[in-house]
Amino acid sequence: MMKPAFSRTGSYAAFFGCIVVLMLFTTSVQAEVVNINQADAATLQKNLKGVGPVKAQAIIDYRNQHGPFQSEKDLEKVPGIGSKIMEKNQNAISTSRGAAQSQRSQNRREDIDKRSERKENMSQRSQRLEERKERLSNEQASDTENPTKNAEKIEKITKKQQRIKERSEKMGKKSKKSQEEIKRIKEERKKQRKKAKKKKAKKKMKKEEQTTSDSQ
Repeated sequence: MMKPAFSRTGSYAAFFGCIVVLMLFTTSVQAEVVNINQADAATLQKNLKGVGPVKAQAIIDYRNQHGPFQSEKDLEKVPGIGSKIMEKNQNAISTSRGAAQSQRSQNRREDIDKRSERKENMSQRSQRLEERKERLSNEQASDTENPTKNAEKIEKITKKQQRIKERSEKMGKKSKKSQEEIKRIKEERKKQRKKAKKKKAKKKMKKEEQTTSDSQ
C-alpha cells in the first residue's frame, strides 16, 4: 500500500526543523568573550577551550609579571599556550584596555607621521614661493620706469607664506599633543606593570607567611 504524500513532506519538514533548532541551540551555547586582562582562573577555565587549572594560573602569573596583554596574540607567550589553543579560542579572547591603548598609540604615531609629511610639503612650497618672490623683487628693482610693477604679486606671495607658516605651526602643536599622548600611554603601561609586580610580590609574601604559619 502506497504511503500518503503528505507523510513524506511532513518528515522533511520535521527534519529541517530539527536542524534549525540545533543551529540555534549551538549558537546560544557558544562561549562568551573573555577579557584575558581581567578574568580570574575560574572564568578562564570555564570559557577557554583547552585551558585547565594549570594553564589558567599560568596566564594570570604571566599577566601579573609582565602587565596587561596588549593583543590577543600575546597570549601565545604564556608557557603552555600554543597555536592550537589560540585557534580554538580565536573568537573568545579580548584584551580590552590593552588593545585600546596600543591602538591609540599607533593612531597617534600615524598622525605624527602624516603631519610631518604635510609640514615638509608646506616647507618646500614656501621655499618655492620665496624663490619666486625673490625673482619678482629683482625684476622690479631693475625696472626703473615702473618700480611698483610686481608689488601686488609680491604681497600676495607674502600672505600665502604667512598662511603656510600658521598652518605649519598648528600642525606642530597637534604633533606635540600626540607625542604627549604617546608618552602618557607609555607611563600608564609602566604604572600598570609596576602595580602588577607589587601585587605579585604581596601575594608571594602572603603565601610565604601562610606556609610559615602552617609549619609552626
